[in-house]
Amino acid sequence: MYMFANTDGYNPVLIAFISVLVITPVVIRLAHKCGWLAYPARDRWHTQAVALMGGAAIFASVVTALLFESSLFLSWLFIGATIMFLTGTLDDRIRLSPVVKLLAQILAATLLLWAGYELVPALPVWASMPLTFFWIVGITNSVNMLDNMDGLSPGVAGIGLGITGGLLMLNGGGALAVLTLSAAAASLGFLFYNFNPARIFMGDSGSLFLGYMLAGSILALIHSVPLLDGWTALLVGVSLVAVPVFDTTLVTFNRLFRGISPAKGGKDHTSHRLVFLGLSDRSTVLLLWLATFFCGALAVWAFYIELIPFSLMFILMFIGFAFFGSYISGLAVYPPSQAKKVLSLANLPIALKSRVQFLGVGMDLVLIIIAFSLAHYIRFEHWTLDIEQSIMEVAPGVIILKLAVFHALGLYKSIWRHAGVNELIRVIGAVGISSLLAGMFSWIYLGGYLSISVFIIDFLLLIMLVSGARFAFKALRQIFSAYSRGGHNVLLYGAGDSGWLALSEIRQNPSLKLNPIGFIDDSPWKNHGVIQGLKVLGSGISLERICEAYKIEEVLLTISTLPDERIDEIKSRCTRAGVPCKVFRSDFVELKQTVRKAKYQKKKKVEG
Repeated sequence: MYMFANTDGYNPVLIAFISVLVITPVVIRLAHKCGWLAYPARDRWHTQAVALMGGAAIFASVVTALLFESSLFLSWLFIGATIMFLTGTLDDRIRLSPVVKLLAQILAATLLLWAGYELVPALPVWASMPLTFFWIVGITNSVNMLDNMDGLSPGVAGIGLGITGGLLMLNGGGALAVLTLSAAAASLGFLFYNFNPARIFMGDSGSLFLGYMLAGSILALIHSVPLLDGWTALLVGVSLVAVPVFDTTLVTFNRLFRGISPAKGGKDHTSHRLVFLGLSDRSTVLLLWLATFFCGALAVWAFYIELIPFSLMFILMFIGFAFFGSYISGLAVYPPSQAKKVLSLANLPIALKSRVQFLGVGMDLVLIIIAFSLAHYIRFEHWTLDIEQSIMEVAPGVIILKLAVFHALGLYKSIWRHAGVNELIRVIGAVGISSLLAGMFSWIYLGGYLSISVFIIDFLLLIMLVSGARFAFKALRQIFSAYSRGGHNVLLYGAGDSGWLALSEIRQNPSLKLNPIGFIDDSPWKNHGVIQGLKVLGSGISLERICEAYKIEEVLLTISTLPDERIDEIKSRCTRAGVPCKVFRSDFVELKQTVRKAKYQKKKKVEG
């Protein structure tokens, strides 16, 4: 195919990949020789000097590939990307002012507008032009800001460019697909030297180049595919750059609320917050790569399904990012001087907190519509005007019935941060009763409905969506608490209910500074079992060996019903292992002094 080999038999994409593998080591040696190094700083993540100018290797590799497709040198996309590379190179060397960089980005954006590219072609020119300007400049800077951890920005940009280039190739994008895929190949090849621990950083020369290429290639895709009209184009574009946009939005709003400039470097990006939660640098980068891939897969899906189902899935993706952003925004990643009080549900005035439940009602309204619509699409495997008309006729009644049942069964009164099995049962009951009533209403109102299986699918979808929204914060807290590595290593003796309770307390109370390594339990049935991701490593007989093998610093005895002689035996084993032993208590202790004081005051009041 043309995309993989030109008329002379050369493969530009493969050439770009091989070129970056060859050129990057040369740039590393040159950077060390010339002193082009990034040194550790307070607002930077790396801890040792690393070579700069990796963007030159990426750009040179793309240029090498285009020597076999020389016509692409004159494309507006490549000319604008070259301007961004030169701007980034100057900024890496002499530190350009933000105004100069912005002017260069506007100049590069103008070239794409001159070529006829628009983000939302259906809009009038007075709305389309500024939106396209904002898109190009915004995405370029988002990829630049995302370059805050080894391998993150080139990986995310490479995945986005690869998916966009593939879509261009499948939809008649012509030579621009070659340019986009070549940039993707160079970016992904660069990861061999940039993934943790990085030997070279690409700097602004690389991040601005890749950011502009990503923004421009998406516009080229929209320009090449007539079906990407109206807001579909915007949704597809945002899906392809969801991770950079999310990170920039998160950082910008959190810093503005604290009076910090969004343009400055810092350790408050999404990647830094994930590391703060306990993930390693590599795991964090891989997770964000995976998120980029799945969001890009959603954009690909838009080419194979109708607009309505795609839009509904996009809304679910947006809600998921909103929950995740709200959760990690509460992390204490700022120093005390910058940790100013910000607007959140926790510090709202008491008079407003009762009205916050309106947010829950609004969320359920959206989820009800999404579940009901997707149930029709899944049942009939397509979307028609007849299906849409049927939904529109019964949707108002369905929404009112379901929200009324949710309210009657107390879904807007529970404190979902600490929700458990009882709340889950309540959600299932509320969704089941409301779906049954909605089905009866629809059949009576229309004198028979399209299919009864629609309401069964709607019931299952709504359970997942409503319970997911309710348990999102608790699930995130438990997931990330399992990765926490703060404090000294502890071993939990007893894998029963008290052991589970002790583990929950440790994970939800970082101030204890404990890092649970595993359980030991004398029951043979629990040996090699797993409790909340933590293994039962053996029995009490193996305590000394386990402490030595896993570098245990403390043993926590969680069984409160052991006889004294058994406790003495465990203490002896801990002594021989050279580790202290503590007892975890989960019972209630009467505050006797307070009780005596209350009785005295009551007696004095009676006598008086």
